[in-house]
Amino acid sequence: MDAKMYKEKEIEKIAQILGSCHDCSCKECLQSCDFGCKSYDKALAIVNEGYGDVNAAVNDFAEGVKIALFSEFADDMTFKMANKIEKIVNGVCEEYTGGKYANKR
Repeated sequence: MDAKMYKEKEIEKIAQILGSCHDCSCKECLQSCDFGCKSYDKALAIVNEGYGDVNAAVNDFAEGVKIALFSEFADDMTFKMANKIEKIVNGVCEEYTGGKYANKR
């Protein structure tokens, strides 16, 4: 999925959470249209401000931290240490994503 398509999906997902505006002339209030759908416009503003898929951002950050730790301490790290790091990062991530940690192994 390219970036534009991903952004559009995020906008539609947020618009769906906001709910249909019901005062729009179009029949698809959760998508871009020429009638100025309020839910879509609000969702677009939210995504443009950088508030998109927070769970994905948390997961990406966690994976980056694990990779950095594993590569920095690769020579000195034991299997037990690696498992502890993995467990800690997974636990914190699941807490902040409501149990939706995608990089869990």
